[in-house]
Amino acid sequence: MVGLFHPELIEAHRRYAAGLLTHRNPYTGRRYVDEPALAMVEVTNEDSLFQ
Repeated sequence: MVGLFHPELIEAHRRYAAGLLTHRNPYTGRRYVDEPALAMVEVTNEDSLFQ
C-alpha cells in the first residue's frame, strides 16, 4: 500500500500511465488513449495490508 501514499511512487504511477496511454498503436496509428476499446487502466492491482 505504500504506492498509494509515497509521493515518488505516485509520480512513477503517473508517468507509467501517461507513457502507456500516449503510446501509438503501430497497426492503427492511434494513441491508446484514443482507442474506443480501452475503458480504463489499473495501475495498482490487489494492494492490501494483509498481502
